[in-house]
Amino acid sequence: MIYLLNKYILFTVNFFLLFCSNPHPETKNKNQQQSFNSYWYKGTAEITSYQLSQVRYGEVHKGTAVHIFVTENFLSNNDAC
Repeated sequence: MIYLLNKYILFTVNFFLLFCSNPHPETKNKNQQQSFNSYWYKGTAEITSYQLSQVRYGEVHKGTAVHIFVTENFLSNNDAC
């Protein structure tokens, strides 16, 4: 039991050390940020569709899954009450 607990703690510590980073890096590339913003915040949507196979009640049902991604300003001047 103690062996499993030590293994879990070791895994958790390694996970945080490997995958957690500073959320505000000081060396942001402004051109990269402007390019990102000009693409994602232009008020248009991206639509992606996928072929879907889903098993329900022992039968395979085919269909289409659609993902719609839109980025908009929240509470812009036009939306304010």
